[in-house]
Amino acid sequence: MKNTESTFSARGFAIVLVLTLTVAGYYVFHKPLESAAFWRLIITGFRTGMAISLLALSGAAGRRLLPALPLNSGGRLAVQSAAGAGVLSTFFLISGALIGISPWLSWGTLLAGLVMLRRDLVRWAGDLRKFYLDAVQSSRTVRLVVALMI
Repeated sequence: MKNTESTFSARGFAIVLVLTLTVAGYYVFHKPLESAAFWRLIITGFRTGMAISLLALSGAAGRRLLPALPLNSGGRLAVQSAAGAGVLSTFFLISGALIGISPWLSWGTLLAGLVMLRRDLVRWAGDLRKFYLDAVQSSRTVRLVVALMI
């Protein structure tokens, strides 16, 4: 009887060889990452991180304003985030109208807000994690939808 697990398979080797040559040929004729594409990728990652930071700061500010709402966890997170976003946008509107907005003021405000509300931020992130884990236990479809929404 032949041991099929350890025998050499010419068909498998040919498939791997063709795939390897295809990928190698692609990289010969297409530069994998030019400097402009690299910087676009870095800037996109930075902007995504800033958007997540603003969402987290909105949630933490909302949790500070409305700590105990008689809603389910998803509704509470949504209302807290919306309230925090409203407060932050009002702050930026007033400060922009009175003294003007500079990028350094915006970054400093974001950093100061994250530092000052760090405890609320941790609690809000814990609530978000609990909401995600509760929703994920329901079904595979709900897991996918919740992951895409978050």
